[in-house]
Amino acid sequence: MVKKYLKSIENMLSYETDLQTRMRKAVKISNKETLTVRHSKFGDRYYLTKRRADGSYSRERIRENSPLFKVLLRKRVAASYLKTVDANVSLLGNLLSNYSEIPENDAALFFVPKNDSSIISIDSMDTLSWEMLQSDRNYRSEGLLYKSEKGSFRSKSELLIASRLELFGLEYIYEPVIRIGRVYYHPDFAIRRKSDGRILFWEHFGMMDRRDYVVSAGSKLAAYADAGLIINHNLLITCETADVPLNIDQIDSVIKAWLL
Repeated sequence: MVKKYLKSIENMLSYETDLQTRMRKAVKISNKETLTVRHSKFGDRYYLTKRRADGSYSRERIRENSPLFKVLLRKRVAASYLKTVDANVSLLGNLLSNYSEIPENDAALFFVPKNDSSIISIDSMDTLSWEMLQSDRNYRSEGLLYKSEKGSFRSKSELLIASRLELFGLEYIYEPVIRIGRVYYHPDFAIRRKSDGRILFWEHFGMMDRRDYVVSAGSKLAAYADAGLIINHNLLITCETADVPLNIDQIDSVIKAWLL
């Protein structure tokens, strides 16, 4: 989670730095010509103000569709916001330079879900029962943006998976809380198989074209394996990228192979 936030800050810094470079270039345009605006009830009127050799100024109307107008408008906007952008670049740069991350396992001690005593600690899948699982609806609830009659989900793909599970008449729990060691995890789905009631977990990895996401997914799968959650045994996974999204046929093939 922390890596995700840091990546967002890095992206913000990259954007602000690029904007800073462009604005600095814009304000270096000749000081002899500036754009001024007169506000009235009939609308804004723009004027080209020029400084003469004797230090006096002339002013003439400028057409808004002229190339010079666009150049001078960028200069005017850049001059207004450059100090703000400079401050943003400094703030974000200092944050990234001075931030010290607390190890995830230690930080997890302070983010204990409600009713912690009833949350299952997965030491062995052999002891797991459906009644032991529960969903923590307070977990990052602000990210539950996709709604259905059955509940709210974090992504369109997870909503699609849930709708297919319902279509096949499968019982599931969305984002059940499990504890592995001292760390809490929320697999996307816990599902009770139709034929024998066996519990399987389903994780969908939706941004596998991002290196940081792939690294995080690998760490999670390693923790799952240590706890006995093994891919294509009791853990099902699906993946997608921006160019290759998850589709119904993929979901249905997993359901038919493992859950009926």
